[in-house]
Parts: sequence; C-alpha cells; structure tokens
Amino acid sequence: MTYRFNDALTRAVEVGTFAKHEEEFVLLDKQIKPFINQLKELEKRASSLLLAAAKIKAQANDPDAVATLLAEATQLQKDQAALEKKIDGRKEASEICILRDVYGRLRFAINLEEKDYPKELKKKLEAALQELGKFATTGSILFRDGLSNPDKFFKHHPEWHQTAIPYSFENGKPSSFWLAKVMDRQIIGQDWLHEDKPSKEPRPYRIVFYGLKGGVGRSTALAMTALGLAKEGKRVLLLDFDLESPGLASMLLPRNHSAKFGLVDWFVEDALEQVDEQFLEAMIVTSPLYNAKDEGINGQERPPGIFVAPAMASNETDYIAKLARVYADVPAKTSGEMAQTFATRMRDLVARLERYIAADVVLIDSRAGFHDVAAIAITSQADNALLFGTNAQQTWDGYEQLFLHWAQRPKIGKLMRQRVAMVQALSPATEVEQGITSYRQNSFETFLKTLYDQRQEDEEAEEEEDSAIAEPQTALFQPQIYDETAPHFPIRIGWSALFQEYAPLKRELDGGVKYDDVVTIFGNLQKWVLNKLTEHKAMQDAAKKAMHGKGKKKAKQGANHAG
Repeated sequence: MTYRFNDALTRAVEVGTFAKHEEEFVLLDKQIKPFINQLKELEKRASSLLLAAAKIKAQANDPDAVATLLAEATQLQKDQAALEKKIDGRKEASEICILRDVYGRLRFAINLEEKDYPKELKKKLEAALQELGKFATTGSILFRDGLSNPDKFFKHHPEWHQTAIPYSFENGKPSSFWLAKVMDRQIIGQDWLHEDKPSKEPRPYRIVFYGLKGGVGRSTALAMTALGLAKEGKRVLLLDFDLESPGLASMLLPRNHSAKFGLVDWFVEDALEQVDEQFLEAMIVTSPLYNAKDEGINGQERPPGIFVAPAMASNETDYIAKLARVYADVPAKTSGEMAQTFATRMRDLVARLERYIAADVVLIDSRAGFHDVAAIAITSQADNALLFGTNAQQTWDGYEQLFLHWAQRPKIGKLMRQRVAMVQALSPATEVEQGITSYRQNSFETFLKTLYDQRQEDEEAEEEEDSAIAEPQTALFQPQIYDETAPHFPIRIGWSALFQEYAPLKRELDGGVKYDDVVTIFGNLQKWVLNKLTEHKAMQDAAKKAMHGKGKKKAKQGANHAG
C-alpha cells in the first residue's frame, strides 16, 4: 500500500493510540501500581490521624497533642499530593508523540528512557513506521536519552500541539477524531498555530484587517474605521503590513508628505542595530484625512488623529531588495540567546510604534491569503481579527481550510473563535435582505463545521473520547445563527459607486465623498469597533481597580504586622 500525506499521519496516530493503551497496562503493573498502593496507604494513615486528633480534642482537650497529629496528617496529605503528581507524570510520559518533518516524514517520540519502554511495543511501533514507506523517517524512535535537553523538547517546545486527526467520515466530512500530540515542522505557516500570551502591560487595542483575497475593500474599510475613531477622539495608529502590496500611504498621505522610513526599512536597519527614537519618528506621518483643528479641538496634549506607518518610504528606489531581506532571522548575539524570528521582531516593532505615538487603538492592514505576515498579525498581534470576504464559494472554501487548520489543534481553535469576526464586504445594494441572509447562513455553516463545538444529538451513541475537536468541556461553544455576538454573524459593508476608485483625501468641496455617505456604508463596522474599545476599556478599568484593591490590602496587612 502506498500512503499519501494525510493517510500517513492518520496511520501513525492510529498505531500510536493503540500502542499507548497497551503501554499503559504494562506501565500500570511495572511502575504505576506500586505508587497507587503507596498512595492508598498514605490516605489511610492520614485519615486515621485526623480521626485520632478529633477524638483527643473531644475527650482530653489536649491542644499540643492535637496540633502534633494535625501537623503529621497535613504532611501526609502533602506527600499524597506529590505522589499523585508523580503518577500523573508517569502517565503523561507514556504518551506517544509524533514528529512530522518538512517533507511530511513521520517519527515517534516518547518521553521515557529507552530502557523503561517495553521492548515488544518498541518493535511494533518501528514495524508500523516502516509500513509508511516514503513517509517514514530513517531514524528510530526518539527517547529521552537521545536528547541533550529532553524536558525542554517534550514539555516546553512551542511547536507541540494536541491535534485532532480524523479517522472516519460521513458525507465526505470528518466525523470521528483521534487526539494526538504532534510537532509539525514547516518551512512556512507555523505562525498560524501561535498561542498568544496576553500581555501583562496595558497596551492599545489592536484590530487586524484580513482577507483571503485582495480587492474586497479591506484597506478602504480600515481607513474609514480610522476616520470614525478619530472623530470619537481616538489616537489611531495604522500599520501597513501588506508588505508585498503596500497601499495605505498612497491612500491616506499626500505624495509629497509620506514617511522618510517605512516598516521594511525598520526590519533592515534593526537587524544591524541602527534604530533609535528619531528613526521611529521618521516612520510615522499624520494623515490629513482627519484634522483635529478642523473639528474644533485645540490645545490638547494628545489630540486625536490618524497616524500612518507605511510599508514603503517616500522616494524609495530599492524596495524589492529590502523586502527580500525582511523575513530573515537575526542571529543570536550570544550562545544563550535565541535567534530573532520575523514574528518576534514584528511584535517588537508594533509595541515600539504604539508606545511612541501613545495610540488608543492600532489598526493593522494585513497581507491577504495564507501568508506568514497574516498569520503573525492574527495569532500574535490581534485582539480581534476582521475576516473580509464576499459571498462567493471561494471565500467559504478558503476560510474552511483556515478554520480546520485551527480546529485540528483544539487549544488554538478555542482561542481563535473568540478573536475573529466575519465582515460581509461589497454587499450588493439590491436584494439586501436576501444577500445578508445568504451570507449569514454560509458563514454559520462554515463555523459550525469547524470552530464551533459539535452538537451531540445522542450523547450515548457518540463516543466522546473520539469526538470532533474534542476535549472534555463543561460548556459547549454553540452560538445560534441569529446571535449577533457570535463570530459568524457578519458585519455588513455595503457596495457604493461612490467608493469605486475612492480618493479619501479629496475634499467635499472638490467633489469628494461626504462623511454621511461614509457612515452609510461603513457605519456598522465603525460601531462594532467602538463597542469593542468600550468593552476593552471597561476590562482595563476593572483590572486596575482589582490591582489597586490588592495593593491596599497588602499595605494594610503590612501595617498590621508592623503594629
């Protein structure tokens, strides 16, 4: 039998799953069972001590004897907890992990030393691996003693993901899954699976504007959202990370008034440590799309405005040569450091620019398609990611693939479904209700097949351990089709001839678009973003209040202790 890319991984997970069950029985007898017996003995002794303490307290009222017994019982309970942790560690170590290299070749990895793993099971795994033919690696099973730092590899490597692998299908769609720990080594695309760690430091709210295809009005929508936010008194920072097709500067800045340096310049110069505050200042230009003075705002220390950081500098003569160097890793300066990846550097750049401009909100224009820049922007930069698309089949086919990629890693899928929101772009001006209904239905079905938890029609008939995207959970994420807070529910942007070949900087007196027309087309999006900002500020205020309360409590405790 010749295995193909998908089949090879499914077969490897199948073999690993059954080997794990068999292995657990062996380990239960050899390693875990003695611990369990010891645990039962500890529980029994701790229970006896607690009963004895209660009896002494009731009969003799001897506080010293009671305290001694309670202390010993407490220590036994600590020993019990440590032993339970050790048992869990043994069970976790028995998990069979799977490595898939850049060519799709597979290898098993087990978090045990080779001598501790049953020989017969090792032979079974090696034989099964060879069945995969070209998709089998030449190396044997990877054990702890084959690694210089096994704990870092098995426990702390960021590319391990619990992955749902389909093994049965109904009507051409996956219906049952195995859950396996997989490390997928890819040349590109790894950032789609990045798990963003929330920043402990307060920062502006970030929204990424993304689309699978260009030409859906994404950049125009970003500009009009920025205008609406500025009119609400916000300092809005716009970042043009559509590096391969830059356009924000052309739209929002006069030709003779663009930035001295672009985002691409920063990546090139920062790699050589030639970036300072003056460089950052030369990267940002205030757009005349909004003028605080024209709005009657004077004398504010931090007036509202639209601040643009273009991808490309003004008077650029060698952009393509610079762009070719942007994605290269910057080597570590010392042996103990990691090389700086593009993703790391992009996060650093965004943080520097938003601090420098003291922004209230950051809007990021992302690269279209399944590009790494889009992956980094959505997974490690965004508080929300707005997913633009028309009601075409290619839109839903593309987003289904992206959502499945997330959903097959349950932890990532749960994170991303809270972050994204669909935008119905270029919605036809005719048959509006029919268009909205059709788009909403298609969007709902796409999320239902991928990121929403599966509905269990008959829980007894379903094998929950094999269910889709499937970790045990107390509350299922199953929004209804008309739930306006759900990620599938579209934010509608209408189509208007006024915004064909739109020139935002053209004044109304010169035939430019009136702001009332902007609100008519983009008002839904502007309101949605403002609501998110309001929610974000409320959460920040609550967090500050909680921290202040903790500080006062700690200070009071310190004063009482001193007294």
